[in-house]
Amino acid sequence: MKLGKLALVGALTFGGFTAVEMIKPTSQAAAAYEEPYSDPYNDSWGFVSPTNFEYLSQFPNAHMIKKSYRTGDILNYSLSSIKDGPGAVMKIFKVEAGKKPVRYRTIYPQFDANYQNPTWSTVITDVYTPGSYIAVINHVNDSIGYGVSDWFTINK
Repeated sequence: MKLGKLALVGALTFGGFTAVEMIKPTSQAAAAYEEPYSDPYNDSWGFVSPTNFEYLSQFPNAHMIKKSYRTGDILNYSLSSIKDGPGAVMKIFKVEAGKKPVRYRTIYPQFDANYQNPTWSTVITDVYTPGSYIAVINHVNDSIGYGVSDWFTINK
């Protein structure tokens, strides 16, 4: 009898997790999630047009961002000898011609022991739909401010 109860509890638990995942899938939410939450279509950084990115300074190591990515590739960007903090956030925006940029990913940096050499890294998953993207970093170090990558594409 105990085995039957255990099987019933297991089935109900698994069924509950499955129902929650069907109602609110986590894979799509992961791309748009940010702490604290802000709507990916109205990002807290206030970019409303692709032209907003034209006036930002280019990444110092722009060559580290490839021109094209596919699902499974890793976007990896790092800076050397830059003292920054955990608030130095990278956001990846998808931009379609004439439309408002949509935030697809928020990436927090990893640092070495001295908070030098921040590195931002993410795997390109199938959540990213094919199109044109740009990465933007808001550095905590006020002398740097915002930095922007070159445009890159993601293909399935």
